[in-house]
Amino acid sequence: MAKIDEIYVNSSIYEVKIQFPKKPLASIKADLDKHKSERLKGFRKGINSGSAILLVALDKKEIIGFGEAIISKDDNSKAEATKIYINKAFRGKGAGSMLMKSLLGWLKGKKVSSVSAGIFAKNFASIGLAKKFGFEITAVKMQKTLKSSK
Repeated sequence: MAKIDEIYVNSSIYEVKIQFPKKPLASIKADLDKHKSERLKGFRKGINSGSAILLVALDKKEIIGFGEAIISKDDNSKAEATKIYINKAFRGKGAGSMLMKSLLGWLKGKKVSSVSAGIFAKNFASIGLAKKFGFEITAVKMQKTLKSSK
């Protein structure tokens, strides 16, 4: 579980810095540390659940990435590909595609007919991966940070 979390943390830092380049690294790390226990519980749930899956990509028996998908609790014909994270040294070499193909195959076997993925707008590599597998942009989520008025 430690290697999966390490890949998650490093990939999340990279992803947040792409989307929010001015966000301080210390702040990103603090947010990730704050949710570590909850995150690890979620990973374990994916491993031990019939409605979620966590798959790993290996290179010479070393975990180099992972992917996760979760079937909706409200409608088991819908799911979300929630995570595909790859160790930086192995990005662009097909591991993400292998994970996406395997996740979609598992979901198909579970009779899921609709899969979504939430991706940061500036994460062009992840957007490209999703498009490669037939995902289409169906919504745009916008955010604004409000300054407190003290």
